[in-house]
Amino acid sequence: MRNLLARLCAQPNHQFPRVPFPDLPSSPPSYEHISSASKSRVDLLFDSWIDEVNMLLKYPYWLPIQRCQIIFYSENLRSSMQAFPSFTLTGDPKSPYLLLIYQKAYNAASGIDEYKIVKTNVDFENLNEPPDLNCVGDRLVLEVAEIYKACIQVFGKTNSPDPDFASHFYFDKKKFQEQLDKEVFVGFQEEASSLLKKLVSITKKQLEVISIVGMAGLGKTTLARRLYDDPYIVSYFYVRVWVNCSQDYRKRDLLLGILRSVVEIPHEVCRMNDNMLAHELYRALMGRRSGNPPESISQFTDLQALIMSSRVNMVVPKNLWKMIQLKHLCIKSGENLLSFSNVEEPSTLENLQTMSLVSPTRQCEHILARTRNLLKLGLCGSLTTKSGDLKIPDLGFLVHLETLKLLNTAPLFKAGRLSTSILFPETLKSLTISNTYLDWKEAWVFEMIPNLEVLKLRLHAFAGKDWETSPEAFQRLKILKFDELNIVTWTASRNHFPVLQRLQVYRCPYLMEIPEDFGNIFTLEWIELIGCSDAATESARDIQKEQESMGNDWPKILLNPGLSPT
Repeated sequence: MRNLLARLCAQPNHQFPRVPFPDLPSSPPSYEHISSASKSRVDLLFDSWIDEVNMLLKYPYWLPIQRCQIIFYSENLRSSMQAFPSFTLTGDPKSPYLLLIYQKAYNAASGIDEYKIVKTNVDFENLNEPPDLNCVGDRLVLEVAEIYKACIQVFGKTNSPDPDFASHFYFDKKKFQEQLDKEVFVGFQEEASSLLKKLVSITKKQLEVISIVGMAGLGKTTLARRLYDDPYIVSYFYVRVWVNCSQDYRKRDLLLGILRSVVEIPHEVCRMNDNMLAHELYRALMGRRSGNPPESISQFTDLQALIMSSRVNMVVPKNLWKMIQLKHLCIKSGENLLSFSNVEEPSTLENLQTMSLVSPTRQCEHILARTRNLLKLGLCGSLTTKSGDLKIPDLGFLVHLETLKLLNTAPLFKAGRLSTSILFPETLKSLTISNTYLDWKEAWVFEMIPNLEVLKLRLHAFAGKDWETSPEAFQRLKILKFDELNIVTWTASRNHFPVLQRLQVYRCPYLMEIPEDFGNIFTLEWIELIGCSDAATESARDIQKEQESMGNDWPKILLNPGLSPT
């Protein structure tokens, strides 16, 4: 290890063009020498990352908010160095963490695409499909956190707590967009109102081009963006397109820009010539004139997977029942409120295994009776009665069902009850509930599902402060997830979750503690908390410390996304 470390410290200067690497003496390197060389490597890493991020600015078609996001990442990379410990060696000079720092720096200087934050060899000025900036941010979090952890191991801990790099690199698009608008959008309220009225008065018989002209820097682009994103405009025009065009433009860029605003395009479309792109755009626009798929879709009798998407409500054609080979059906509509029209065909879809985002309408039970072999089902729509109680279709036909997702879209403001006794198939293994606002006293229904292994409670699935789990409940549950619940106290013991493997608690700021007895669940591998109170976090740490005192290395506690568990 010492020889390998010495070789890395003594790399010739041309390997790292921006930071000269000092040669090592024949004797073992001193702590001061290693500390200085390590700081140079870390500086090199950050310089390399900043250069990669700044290179993104060469792409000419970013929106203002996207350019702002790139600059945000670049500035935060510079400020992240302040969180690092002083480079005074306190750990083992032969530590693998020190080797990791040197290897990362070597990779960064090599220029190999595999080691880049932005993995593309394409010239940014002629890029057809730019990188996803959110993915760039996620990659930065992982890289910076990994180097920080290595520096902590080698150069000692700082007096301040470990930084939350995930929050540091989180780009709040809405917040920054508001800042951009405030900087430029001053004194244009009257003009915006006038233009809004003009836009919504345009008809098919009387099309009009509305120009916004003026000197540079007056806020024309911001005014146009305000109109484009106005909620009334969004609801009035179900197809909207935003493209940038200058005096020197390429027809291809315009076609791709318009097409991206209408549909999601695969990579092969980017390689089409202009005429083929124009035809693809025509097909996409004609398909958006109606939210309903054509009746001719049933001609694809051998089709096995079908995904239908629309921003408006959708009526699924009755001919769908002729597609007897169909295995997977996903319906994405404007508000996921849809129905099967005139379902009179006696046929069934025996091969259908997955059906998601189906509206729980009156016809839904007839549909489920024709799809008895379903393994996965997602219901999305109004799951409530007029009195606000939860009601779902009869699932008794689905004797093979393993996964069920229930998403209620009806607004609720108080804890409700189950309208009738709901019976779930005994085969059910995974259940996700969202926005149902059930009283915690109704949880007993889900506790009685005999083979349930995964339970995810999301976005006000239950309303109320206290949950006292029933005795001998969830005997086979392996994964339990809370996400955006207002729960405060949770009374439970290891007997309620004897085989639990993973507990995930996201954005539950009022939860006071994780049940203490969970430390005695021998199968528990992970406790993951994100966006929770300090009290809940400390209770999880206490569970971990108690188990460590008894010689156990479980459960692992994960507190920050993007960082390794502690």
